[in-house]
Amino acid sequence: SRDWSSDVCSSDLPTTARPTDASVTDALDTMVHVLVIDDQPLVREGLEGIIDGHSACRVVGSADSVESAVALDLDRVDVCTLDLSLPGIGGYEGIGVLTARWPSTRVLIVTMHPESSHGASCLQRGAAGFVSKGASADAIRNAVTRVVAGDKYFAADRDRKSTRLNS
Repeated sequence: SRDWSSDVCSSDLPTTARPTDASVTDALDTMVHVLVIDDQPLVREGLEGIIDGHSACRVVGSADSVESAVALDLDRVDVCTLDLSLPGIGGYEGIGVLTARWPSTRVLIVTMHPESSHGASCLQRGAAGFVSKGASADAIRNAVTRVVAGDKYFAADRDRKSTRLNS
């Protein structure tokens, strides 16, 4: 059995080694704020875990519909992941609704639908990227990073490699 009494807790550290409230706030302000929208709880929670696993990202909210998302009291959303198949306002219309609510947000479509039949329509409606729900966790994190940097990110269906499109 392990002796836990020798472990160091943050309260045992000198105050200079502990983060201050201001340094924590500054760090959170520089992080990418992500809103996850998907009507399936398992997918939504999975995306939250994947995105929170990125050291530069923070999930600031999640919702099961576009209507629920825009009702959230969020001042800043840098990237919004959005499924196309949602109850109520669907993903296509949702792109415009979300960018009207948060004008600087970049919408990343995360869906089961193939890019070959939906990617161009999403791009025309203002999406910054398109990723299959079959993509790896690394691909999701990479897509978030790329769209927040101003790139367009579309993962090709046939080989699941990302394609960079200049904006």
